[in-house]
Amino acid sequence: MQGTFPPLFGVTILTNDLLWWIPFTLILRDAALHPADPQRPGKGSHQIFVKETRIKAPPNVVFEFYESPSALAQLIPPWEKMEVVESAGSLAPGSRVVLRGRVGIFPIQWVAVHTEYDPPHLFADRQESGPFAWWYHRHQFQEDGQGGTILRDEVEYEAPFGAVGRWLGGALIRRKLDRMFEYRHETTRRRIESGTWTAPASSAQPASDARN
Repeated sequence: MQGTFPPLFGVTILTNDLLWWIPFTLILRDAALHPADPQRPGKGSHQIFVKETRIKAPPNVVFEFYESPSALAQLIPPWEKMEVVESAGSLAPGSRVVLRGRVGIFPIQWVAVHTEYDPPHLFADRQESGPFAWWYHRHQFQEDGQGGTILRDEVEYEAPFGAVGRWLGGALIRRKLDRMFEYRHETTRRRIESGTWTAPASSAQPASDARN
C-alpha cells in the first residue's frame, strides 16, 4: 500500500519512491563529483522537458528580468536548498554560474556555462559539472501576438549512469522538474505582472522601436 513519509529535506516522499530515492541519491551525489560529458548524447538516450507560460508583458521585459543580477536567486525554489556562489552577472556565451546545495544529505556543486545569447529571444546554458550526465537548457521568450510573451523552457537531460539512472530515477527527475519549473514560471509571472519588478527605462521598448 502506498503511503507517505513526513517531509524530508523539504520533500514529501512516497513510500513506493523511497526504495528508488535512496540509491538514486547516491548516484546523483557520485555523478556531481565528475565533469559532465561535453558531447550531446546520442539520439534516443536523452529526455526532453518543456514548460510554457504566458506572461502579460513583451519579450524584452521578461528577458530583462532574467538578465537582472537578482533573478537567478529568486528563481531557485526554497525547498531546493541551493545557493549561488559564483555568477558572472551576464548571460553571454562563456559566462559561468556555480550553484552549491544538497541532494538529500549529500553536498553537490553545479557548474553551468552559457552557450547561446540572442536577446530578447533566447539564451541557453549547459552543465559543465553536476548531477546529470547531460543537461542543456534553452530559455525562450516568444511573442504571443497579443503584446505578451510565451516563456518557454526546454531542457534536454540525461540521468547519470545511463539506463540504470533512468530506471532508478526517471520518474523522480520528471516530478522534480515539474515542481521546480512551475515555481520558476509562477515567480516570473507574479513578479512582472504584479509590477513588483520593472525593466530599466532603456528596456521599455524593443531596440527597433527605440531607434524610431
